[in-house]
Amino acid sequence: MKNILGRVTAALCAGVMMSFPVNISAAGTQEDIILPSGKSLMEVRLELNAHGTADTDTDIVSAEVSIFKGDEELCTEYYGEVNREKHIAADETSVYEWGSISKTLIWVSVMQLYEEGRIDLDRDVREYLPEGFFSNLKYDDPITMLNLMNHNAGWQETTKAIEVRNEQDVKPLGEALKDIEPAQVFRPGDVYAYSNYGAAVAGYVVECI
Repeated sequence: MKNILGRVTAALCAGVMMSFPVNISAAGTQEDIILPSGKSLMEVRLELNAHGTADTDTDIVSAEVSIFKGDEELCTEYYGEVNREKHIAADETSVYEWGSISKTLIWVSVMQLYEEGRIDLDRDVREYLPEGFFSNLKYDDPITMLNLMNHNAGWQETTKAIEVRNEQDVKPLGEALKDIEPAQVFRPGDVYAYSNYGAAVAGYVVECI
């Protein structure tokens, strides 16, 4: 395996990304800054440091954690080694596999378009896509953005050809989605079935808009 970072828990690097060496602004001390959890920045830092330096039997080998307040980075910390064999510590140059954290960015982008009045979450997403985009649908029911967001558009999950090893093999998103379109096995809205494909379709809708 070229890089062991794919085994890091992606959740540590998203959501409320938190951490350590600190550049605290004039807004206040670490004790004064209260985070959405109700805890102070100092409390969270201490808890993170305890977890980040603990010896565990998990597959997590390293992590980067940051805490932000609006556009301001309150602090960032790096834990563990990105390469245990060579004892290379995690730092600002470490690259992590995003995994499903990328879905968070998709949904944020969708909601930004919604707030701008440029997308209707209850509208058939085919109205935003090139004509005849899907070729493997079982049902004529509309597939809405809410279906995509709730993983109930009806698609069977697939792992077919969703990863490539060489940069030159990366295709434009729309082309890739047409190439790997899975079977639609459920009527939209009827069954929850986690769908990476559906999330990617949502990303392409954003691109098309």
